[in-house]
Amino acid sequence: MYGPAPHRPKKTNFRRSRTGCESCRSIKKKCDEGKPTCQRCETKGTVCSYDSTPLQFRDANAWAAQKVKQVRGNRVQGICPPFTQNRIFPNESTGATGHQVADPVLESQPETRQSAPNHDLAQMPHLNRSQLKAVKKTDKQSSRYLALHPRPSLLGGSKEELYMTHFAIHVCDILPSSLEAVSSAAKGKTVLHNAAMAIGAANLANLQGGYTRHKSTGLQIWIPNPRHRLDALNYAGKVLSLATRGPSVGVDVLVSAHILLSFVELELGTFDGLHRYLGILDDLIYKTKDKLLGYEKGQDLLVAAVNSRTTQRYIVGPWSTSTAPSERETFWLGLERQVLSDSVSFQKAGSDAYLLIQRIYLIVTMQHNRKRPSPVMEALIKQFLPLIAPDLVPRHGEQLSELTLTQAHERSIAEIRHLSRLLSVLKPPSESLSKPGYFAEPEAIRFESHKRAMHAADYVFFQILCDENLVRNRAQPLGPCTLASDDWVINDQASHWLQILMRITRGLDIAKCAHRNMYRRGICSILFLVGLLRQDMNVFDLLEEVLDKILARGSGWEDATFPTLLARPTIQVVRDQLKLGRVILLASTTTEDFDKSRTIVSNRLGQVLLVHGIEANGELFDDAVPLGDE
Repeated sequence: MYGPAPHRPKKTNFRRSRTGCESCRSIKKKCDEGKPTCQRCETKGTVCSYDSTPLQFRDANAWAAQKVKQVRGNRVQGICPPFTQNRIFPNESTGATGHQVADPVLESQPETRQSAPNHDLAQMPHLNRSQLKAVKKTDKQSSRYLALHPRPSLLGGSKEELYMTHFAIHVCDILPSSLEAVSSAAKGKTVLHNAAMAIGAANLANLQGGYTRHKSTGLQIWIPNPRHRLDALNYAGKVLSLATRGPSVGVDVLVSAHILLSFVELELGTFDGLHRYLGILDDLIYKTKDKLLGYEKGQDLLVAAVNSRTTQRYIVGPWSTSTAPSERETFWLGLERQVLSDSVSFQKAGSDAYLLIQRIYLIVTMQHNRKRPSPVMEALIKQFLPLIAPDLVPRHGEQLSELTLTQAHERSIAEIRHLSRLLSVLKPPSESLSKPGYFAEPEAIRFESHKRAMHAADYVFFQILCDENLVRNRAQPLGPCTLASDDWVINDQASHWLQILMRITRGLDIAKCAHRNMYRRGICSILFLVGLLRQDMNVFDLLEEVLDKILARGSGWEDATFPTLLARPTIQVVRDQLKLGRVILLASTTTEDFDKSRTIVSNRLGQVLLVHGIEANGELFDDAVPLGDE
């Protein structure tokens, strides 16, 4: 009587199913389920992965009985299984490429890593309460974890245990030592438990991430593990939600939470995001310092905040804008003078000095662009100006006058000379560093700990940046031949500090550099900046040796600002430029690496390196050099 119903055309090209990719499902968006990459992931440039676990239907009674047996079995088990680090994270597992990879937590061991780690969350074993007690006896860093006294609800889920365990054993080992006060303040605080899990998840996201090639652009991009990344953002969201619930949250908890979240932002966030967290922390302590000091660990938390702020501020910059400091900035300057240790003071001073040198180079480039405009200089100025000289950003598109640029140059020179006075105030990390003389074949200088070795490297880095001849060279009247004069030749004093830096580098344990330098300026960054500043090919030779060793361990970066694999083509271009006798003033890739909206760790390789500088004969040059893949 009735025929078949007519075919109804589809309203959209999305299939009605519940099996979209993990990225689309996490943000509750429809997925076209394109293989191997859906349209949304292709547009965003993110990793597209599908859950291949088949749907299983289990009998509810059998499942409940199995859980009861499991609980009873744990109760009657009298002896804890022997604890080893391999029970937390397998020493080796199969990575995304199918190769055997070593676990990042154990990367201080001499075994060589072959690929970036990529463990599966479902395959990660976890610790029960009895095993956590064993951790306390075998690993001194786990005491910070036990100090948190996690609630039973947190220990019930395998995901929470994974992130808390990773935070205790791995992250706490590389965080600045001053953050121990944050762990003490976290006792019984749900807000800080979530913050700790956020850092654990964020760190795992990068350790288990990998490089992928974007289909449209063909560029290599570092992609954090999407599952851990999403968990980290969810925990961070819980922290912010709990922290805004009113007066029940103390100032000590708020300060601790923002310190921890700033490190989450350092792992997964953007330059703007980290700058925002540091700004909130600045305001919070500025307004509540007296109240914070009223808590039992208030003084320790204040020191932790100042130290963590100092180690992170070099990434987002600027330290100063050559303008009169505000009341809040004056408050922080006084606080830093009171509580900063010598090691952190040298980190800050080195970052400040290099920022000022970059600022001088930028001003010189802006003067060159006034006389002979070029697209390369315009692009470089556009990228650098908001970051290292925000006070020089022209208003309403107006061009700065020559007088304004000259005055800014003179103020920057004066600030560098003021910084150099710290060398007579702060104590050097080792008396041997002040001995004159150097060796033609630099022998390694070894210290009793990696921390002391990097402290010495920071001290030498600062010595090189504040060299009087270098400062005098920049103080000369500006002109095309300024930086190509005979004054650029390195003197004996500068050679002494260069050799000391190279000797310190040769004495470093590269495994510890790859493991412990994530939250500080690493040795690769120091060598690259010094080599670029001093135009020394020997420094770049040593840098490539260090990079080879770090890459052999499968590390994608040494610190947050120096991607090891992606830096190789750039280093080769710089070497080629120096062989031509050129002095490089500014350089940047066309992918806007210095854009504040870019993620800090997820660096990508550009196709072209923009370079502006001075030829050997004193003439200006602009170049756009193609970058090849490694």
